[in-house]
Amino acid sequence: MAKKLEHVNRRVTDDERRQAAAIRERAQRDLPPKAAQQKPCLAGLPSRIQAARQERGMTRYQLGQTAGVPSAVVRAIEQGDDASLSQFHAVVAALGLSIELVEQS
Repeated sequence: MAKKLEHVNRRVTDDERRQAAAIRERAQRDLPPKAAQQKPCLAGLPSRIQAARQERGMTRYQLGQTAGVPSAVVRAIEQGDDASLSQFHAVVAALGLSIELVEQS
């Protein structure tokens, strides 16, 4: 049968704190954290929907709540990813916009 290890609490010394701080500082200098980058918005409908949302001062979450869809759907639409037509229509309607079909010549 394996021995059960006993947990031991002890105070960290000032020297250990300084060493840990120096290690963190070197790690951040050598491997700085990446800034969060948003995917560039596509031209056309995705950018128009994103612009309409931002003009109304809404977050993706708020628009999703108003439209009755998850915020992930709003993000997908704004990034030009697939979404169902009913979800797309709900987002458009929540923004006070409409979808119009135009015959191409």
